[in-house]
Amino acid sequence: MGRLITNTGFYDSLSSDYDLMVNASSYISARKEILKKFIKENYRSAADIGCGTGNDAIALALNGLDVTGFEPSADMLQKAKQKSKAFGCRIDFVNTPASRIKKNFDCKFDLVVSLGNALANMNPSELRKSVKRMRAVMRDGGTLLLQLLNYTNLRKENKRIVNVTESGGRIFFRFYDFLPGRLDFNILAADRENLKNHKLISTRLYEYKKSELSALLKNSGFKNIKCYSDFNLNPFSAASSKDLIITANKI
Repeated sequence: MGRLITNTGFYDSLSSDYDLMVNASSYISARKEILKKFIKENYRSAADIGCGTGNDAIALALNGLDVTGFEPSADMLQKAKQKSKAFGCRIDFVNTPASRIKKNFDCKFDLVVSLGNALANMNPSELRKSVKRMRAVMRDGGTLLLQLLNYTNLRKENKRIVNVTESGGRIFFRFYDFLPGRLDFNILAADRENLKNHKLISTRLYEYKKSELSALLKNSGFKNIKCYSDFNLNPFSAASSKDLIITANKI
């Protein structure tokens, strides 16, 4: 178990390695096709909440949307700005947590996404505020799309190792510490040719379940709240689904 740091500090530390770890170019290509099905014909704009290094924001922009990415980690955001230019995308990036998005963005976006388990990095108070701001920045008729891990199944399987990947001469070990009442997420990154050159970072994740997220969205004014196991919109099973995908509308 590593020394826990804040979520923002965790992603600041990870920023130089993140795109190597997730194979950003392949990810963006696949994500572009996945997100296409959630873009209605009349949609023109999108917000990416917790955009990280900008992969989902770029995928949305490549689908022709006017995109703004919001991210509390300044170091991740710097990578997003550089990469969006390399992909020829004009994206606005704003260094802020979702809970503090300014009111000048209200009623601006047709599609609001928060993907890649971003919500699990928010404590309950931040999450409540963030969901309210997500609805506020949406236009009437807009869609919310959320993706996070299914923590009920994750706890049941009790698999500590998420995966081990290698890219650009670096090896990445992602793993959990399952503790009573809490879940810590760790990344150990090391140089392949010199394993002594390594870095371990750890942070807490919040294990939000389908029932509490659905209730929060309903209480925040969202309608047509639906839960799925994947982006193909297959039925969700708390006992077996890897992910929890949620869609909702502002009406």
